[in-house]
Formats: sequence, C-alpha cells, structure tokens
Amino acid sequence: MLDFAALSLQMERMLDAKQGRRAPQFLALEAARALCASTDAITLNATILAARQSDSLPPNWHPATLLEGQELCATLSAPPAPNEYRVLATDGSQIYPDAHQISDCYLLHLSSIDLRYGANGNAQMSVSPHFFYADSADDWHAAASSGASAAGRELVDARRHVMELEALAQLMETVDNVPTLGLGDGIFDLRLSAQMAWREFAQDANLGALDRLRACRQPIAGYIAASRAVDVVTALRVLRGENHPEDDETARALATLPDVRLFDEMLEIGARSGVWKSGRLQSRTRSDAKTNNEGARHETCFFYLKIDDGEVARLEFPIWVAEKPVWIEQIHSLILAQIRCGEGYPIALMEAHEHAVVRASEREAFYLLLEELMRARGMQPRRSNKSRSKSRPLV
Repeated sequence: MLDFAALSLQMERMLDAKQGRRAPQFLALEAARALCASTDAITLNATILAARQSDSLPPNWHPATLLEGQELCATLSAPPAPNEYRVLATDGSQIYPDAHQISDCYLLHLSSIDLRYGANGNAQMSVSPHFFYADSADDWHAAASSGASAAGRELVDARRHVMELEALAQLMETVDNVPTLGLGDGIFDLRLSAQMAWREFAQDANLGALDRLRACRQPIAGYIAASRAVDVVTALRVLRGENHPEDDETARALATLPDVRLFDEMLEIGARSGVWKSGRLQSRTRSDAKTNNEGARHETCFFYLKIDDGEVARLEFPIWVAEKPVWIEQIHSLILAQIRCGEGYPIALMEAHEHAVVRASEREAFYLLLEELMRARGMQPRRSNKSRSKSRPLV
C-alpha cells in the first residue's frame, strides 16, 4: 500500500525543483527564438552539414535540417478539411513472454479502425489476436534462434511495431479516390538498442511494411504526444557553436529545452511548423551503413502542431510524404479535424487504442484459458513459485 504522506513530500521536492528551473528555461527560449530570428534555413542547414563533414558533432547529437523551401520561423495555418475523407488507424498491445507462467508464449493484439466522413460516413473496427510460442515456425523466431536468443520483450515490441504497419498497409490498400490519412501511434522508424541476431531481419521487415504503405499512394503520419525530441533545438545549438559547450548558463539551459516547448512559444493554436528532416539516419552512416542506405527511401521527416496552450504534437512521416506539399496540407487539416472529434486527441487513434489494449483481467483470463486447454489434454501446467505466491498473498 502506498504511503501517500511520504509520497507527497517527494512530490513537493519535485515541484520545488521545477519552479527553480523556470528562469533557465525562459533564458533558453529567449536564446532559441533569437537564433531563429537571426538566421535562415540555408545558413542553418549549411552549418549542420559542415559540422557533420568535420565529424565534430557529439555522438548523441542528431540535429534536424529543414527541407528545401521551408522557413525556420514558419507558422502555417491548415486548409479546411474536405467534405469527404477517410482516416485509417491501427494500434496494438501485447502480453509478453513470462518465465513464471505456465508456458513460454506471448500474444500480440491488433486493432484497425476505418472512419469515413461525408455523405456515406460510417465507422468500421476489427481486432485480431496473434498467439506465438517458443517453437512457433515463423521467420521471426527463426531469425532469433539463429543467434541462440529467445523471444524477449525487445523482439515482441519490434514484431508488434511491424505488424501494426502491415495492418495499416492492409487498410490503405482498400482506399479509393477519397482523400485519406493513415495514422499510427508513434514513430514509423524501428529503433533497436541491442545488437541482436534478429536486428537486421526486423529492420528489413519494417522497411518492407513501409514499402507497402508507399505503394498505396496516400499520406501516412505517426502522431506523437508529449514528445521529448530535441532535434530542432540541437540544430540551434550547432548554429550557436556549442559542439563543445561552454560553461555558460544559456548553453546549459538550451541543453534541457525540448522542441515542443520552443514551438509552444512560436506557434498559434492550430498552426504547424515547417517540415524538418530528422538527423538520426545521417548519424548512423558510419556505424550501420546498410541500414542507412536502404532506410534512406523512408527517411523520417516531421512537423510540430500546436493543439492548445501547452500542448504541441509531433507528426512524423517518411520523406516520400514530405515531398508532396498537398499531402502535408492533408495531414494538417485531417489531424485537426480528428483532434476536434476526439476533444484534444485524434479520435481514430483513441478508438484504435481502446480496442487493442489488453487489460489485467484479460491477461489473467488468457492464462486461465491456456491452463484449461492444457488440462483437457492431460498436461500439467505449472507456474513458478513466485507466480503462485503473488496470486495468494499470505498477509
């Protein structure tokens, strides 16, 4: 049971610290806005390119660059949404492999949403469970077993990510001539921290799913709420000459300023920024040349959209979407329409999440069903002592 008296004191210390950091954040915002006002996209991009070529960027710096024709301080309004359009969305959840449970298995649960607006408006929803186990005969497990690694959480997360994209592609392949937006919850890039045996296989599968989406010839976007990205602020830090930061207050403040805080100050409600290109792919050139060369066709671009005071969303999409200005306008207008329907969050993603989520009671029912089926076959399911102790606490 939580000790709320002790917890409240710890929360008070956090709020004290936040209030103490207000002045540095205002200093960082002032410096960032001054940099934006005093330069242009060509100068910014040239400075970042020179820093990359001289190999002077720290390893964890991924400065974004502006696409050609975009303005650094742009604040762009959305065109009106068309009378008829479709929004397609997918989301997923999972039950991870659990060594303390009765079998080494896992579940991926996907939902798909098709919302049609206009004279023939309607909504369609579908869900699909996908059950896997240690000896499943599929390419993912074959790739994992080639390196003698089991299906751990990272593989399950990567597989869910790819399956969500494949489910979105399946929806997008049904699109007619109506303006359409395919939505995902989060990024489309697959970022794997570990050098696992299946890493290259997973990245190839992700690129294959994005190839399918590109062939649909309609825009897609990943919606990211409360983004912690610092791509744009890092670009401004490079412009300021902080590759080797000086020990000054402004440099320290800029180092903790997220992009969303900057664009909350720069944008009007409903307006978006210019389109930026992520610096992450360029930063992987030396360490992962194969991924860099093949992934360039789906290089990540993004813009920021102000939803409300204090609320800024990041919309990510592949470069082939960014290269079509009409698609950027379509993303902008349809996302705003979705946010109005969802009272602050895209309703298609809200519905997709609601139908995909696996709740605690369902997780328990999942294992009870498996146990029942095992007993019907004369098998003796056994949980670990730790798992059994949690189900019947002594105190």
